[in-house]
Amino acid sequence: MDAYLKRRLDRHKAHPRLASIFVLDTEGTQIAAAFADAELSRSIGRNLAFRTYFHGGATDLDHLVRVSDNLKPISRPHLSAVFQSTTTGMWKVAVSTPIIDDSKDREETIGLFVITVNLGDFEFLQAVQHDPHHRFAALVDGRPGKFQGLILQHPLFDELAKAGRPLPDSFRERRVPIDAKGELNIKRFRDPLADEELGREYEGQWIASAVPVHLVGEEKPSGLVVLVQESYLEVTGPVRQLGARLVREGVLAIAVAILVTALLWYAVLRLIREPRSAPRPKLLLPEQTPLVGETTLPIGPEKAAG
Repeated sequence: MDAYLKRRLDRHKAHPRLASIFVLDTEGTQIAAAFADAELSRSIGRNLAFRTYFHGGATDLDHLVRVSDNLKPISRPHLSAVFQSTTTGMWKVAVSTPIIDDSKDREETIGLFVITVNLGDFEFLQAVQHDPHHRFAALVDGRPGKFQGLILQHPLFDELAKAGRPLPDSFRERRVPIDAKGELNIKRFRDPLADEELGREYEGQWIASAVPVHLVGEEKPSGLVVLVQESYLEVTGPVRQLGARLVREGVLAIAVAILVTALLWYAVLRLIREPRSAPRPKLLLPEQTPLVGETTLPIGPEKAAG
């Protein structure tokens, strides 16, 4: 069965890249497994009934729990709660489905088929990472419980994986303020990982939008949330440049208007103060008529008497 699972895994590990596939019996014991990185399973023969991909609950149970009347295997396909790889610390999710034997009079569950996926291997997350420091997509767990708001995938995780470094335990304490509906009710977002020494490059303000992930054929959201972040400075940069340009042009227009107004006033005042080149002709009153051309001369009183 291990060889069969390995052949099946090799056919599907590219879209998306599957981390592992394995089979559990009805008691939750792993009986066969195959891994994409060619490592041998350390959990063959181990009871995994406590995992959500077995019992279908919201969270993992105590490791010592066993199948009982109150704990039974799932009866329909199920998306598990997230869990961490024991070697890299990267977050994974499992999809499990019951194996049904319908050869008898009634259907009977004879085991579970489980596939696990590294959350960072989803193609839609990688497609957005044009420039991780300006625009990228992260994956967040929005389901109520101890993991609500937990960052499951982030470009910083990829950087650490390429360097061969596991995720620090402190990353588990950095949460995104996601509500129970998977909504992000803030306008300017600050990346929680910026508080880590390894995440200083993600400092600053971001514009973020959260979108719930739906499973195919399911109306109810899966609880996982895609968080797209874009640098606030990058988004508002063209607007700020346009605003600065308009301010410069406005100041220049005001300066030109003031200069033209000053020149006009200067011209008007100069015209008022300068003497006129051609003085107006002097008007003569009747008593100021010149004697030239007079036919008679006025006679004073004293001459008239003599």
